[in-house]
Amino acid sequence: MELGMKIRQLRTERGLSQEALAHELDVSRQAVTKWESGAALPSTANLLALCELFGISMNELTGGQEPPQPAGRTPRAPLWGALLLGAGAGLAVLTLPAWIFQRSRSLPAGVIGMADGATSIWVTGAPVLLYALTGLAALCAAVGVWTLLAQKHKRGQK
Repeated sequence: MELGMKIRQLRTERGLSQEALAHELDVSRQAVTKWESGAALPSTANLLALCELFGISMNELTGGQEPPQPAGRTPRAPLWGALLLGAGAGLAVLTLPAWIFQRSRSLPAGVIGMADGATSIWVTGAPVLLYALTGLAALCAAVGVWTLLAQKHKRGQK
């Protein structure tokens, strides 16, 4: 399919008039008419704007090869998911010894404290900081996994 026909098809599928498309791209209606009739070709900037507006790749729009990436600039997927997952795992590794220590020092049920020396008393309670750190580790890991899955799903749709 020729480029002009493809632009017309995408425009009509989305219920846009030539005037509305021209307004979205900040060009004249006559420019859109020329593109659709094949009398002129859109500039590279306008092709990119059309791809973004229609939510398609350059290859889908032009039916040809996508322009090569400039040397030294390879597109990278965001690393936020991996970073959050790593932060959650790191926090889990740090809190594990604290939980083991807390459990080894816990008192029998019904006992609120004990004497651990001649004049001092050790009283245990809920390890609030450990609960907070464990919750933060779980939250980071969950958001990291969700982000990675969302990125994988997004790449699968392209």
